[in-house]
Amino acid sequence: MKKYIPLLFIFCFLASCAQDSIFYNISMEPEPRDPIIPGTPVNIVVYQNRMYTGSFLGQRIYSFPNEEERWSPWSSPGGSLGGLASDGDNLYALVFPRGDPLTASEIKIFRDGTWENVTKHGDVLPYSIQSIYGAGDRIFAGAQIRHTNSVEYAILQIVKNGDQRELRVLLENTSLLTGAAWRGENSYLLSTAGHGIYNFGLASIDGPVLPPFLLPETINTVVSGIIQIPEGPTVAVSNTGSGRGNIIIIESNDTITTLATEGFNYTGGLALWRNHDDHTAPPSLLLLGVRNRGFSLAHGYREMTLGAGGIPVPGLRIPGNETISSVEDRPRYSASIGTHPVNHLIQVPHSVIPWSADTVPIIFAGTSIRGLWSYREGQWNAED
Repeated sequence: MKKYIPLLFIFCFLASCAQDSIFYNISMEPEPRDPIIPGTPVNIVVYQNRMYTGSFLGQRIYSFPNEEERWSPWSSPGGSLGGLASDGDNLYALVFPRGDPLTASEIKIFRDGTWENVTKHGDVLPYSIQSIYGAGDRIFAGAQIRHTNSVEYAILQIVKNGDQRELRVLLENTSLLTGAAWRGENSYLLSTAGHGIYNFGLASIDGPVLPPFLLPETINTVVSGIIQIPEGPTVAVSNTGSGRGNIIIIESNDTITTLATEGFNYTGGLALWRNHDDHTAPPSLLLLGVRNRGFSLAHGYREMTLGAGGIPVPGLRIPGNETISSVEDRPRYSASIGTHPVNHLIQVPHSVIPWSADTVPIIFAGTSIRGLWSYREGQWNAED
C-alpha cells in the first residue's frame, strides 16, 4: 500500500485543482437575464445609422439604439420574420405570411413608414424564398424550387426599376444561398451550402451577358458564411462534417488559401472587430461563430488576427487574455457566451454610437436558441 500512497496523493491533488477550476468558472457566470429578443435572432442589419434585428419566425422587428442605448420594438412586417437586408437605400424583410417558410414567402421593402410588397405570392412561384442578403447596393435571395426535387435551389436578385422593385432569377440548379460579399467595382461573391462560391461579375448581375464563375477550389463545398474585409480579401467559412471546417481566404485575383480547422463547425456568423482607440483604423480581428461538436459547452466564437492588407493570420484562438481581443477576460467569456452557439456577430459601428478612446464599443451576438446577447462593461449577458 505504501507505494500507492504517493499516487493517491497526486490524484487527490489533481482532482482538487480540477474542482477549483470548475468552481472558478461557475463563479464567473453572469446572473442570467431574459433577452428582449428571444429565441434565434436573425441577422443584424445596419441601415441609416441604426441597427435592426428580430427573432426568426417572430412577428416584430427591433431597432437600436433608443435613449438608453438599448433595443426597442419598432415595426411588424406583417408575418413571421425570416431575415433582414439593406442595399443602402432601403431596408428589406423576408416574411413568411403563414408562419411556414415552405408554404408562402414574401420580400417586403420599408418605405414612407410602411412595409410594401416587393413580391407577392404569385410573383415568386415556383420559388419559396429561404434566405436574403445585402451586398453593396444589391439584394440577393436564396429560393427553393417548388414542385421539384426538395434540394434544388435558385439564386434571385431584386432589380431596381425607378421606384419599382422586381425579382429576377440569376441562377438555377444550385444550392441554398448562404451569404453575399461585394468586392468593390469588380464583382460579387455569393456563397452556397453545397455548390461552393460563385463570382458574379457586373455583366452577370446586370445582363446577364456572362454566366457566373464558380471558384474551382470551392466546388461542392458547404459554405456557411462569407464576409468582405475592407481593402482586403474575402473570407468564407465551410464545414466538412464531424467537427471539421475550413477558412477560405479569397484574394482580389481569386487566388485562394484554405486553412483547415478541427473540433467545431462554423455557423456562418462573421464580423470584423476594431480596436476602440481608433475607429478609422483597419479592423484588427475577424470573429467567427462556432458550434462545437457533441455535447461540449465550448461554443461561442473564435478570434483570428488580421495582418497587413487585412490578411487573416493562421491560428484561431478563444477570446480573452490576449493583448488584442474582443473581450477582457477569458473565464468570463467561457462561462457566458462561450456556452452558446453564435449565429450572428456585430460590433456596433461608430456611425451608430460614436466611439472614443475611453469607451468600449458594444458587441452583439445572436445565439441559436438563447436570444440576443451583448458585451457591455466587460461581460457577456443576454440583452435585456
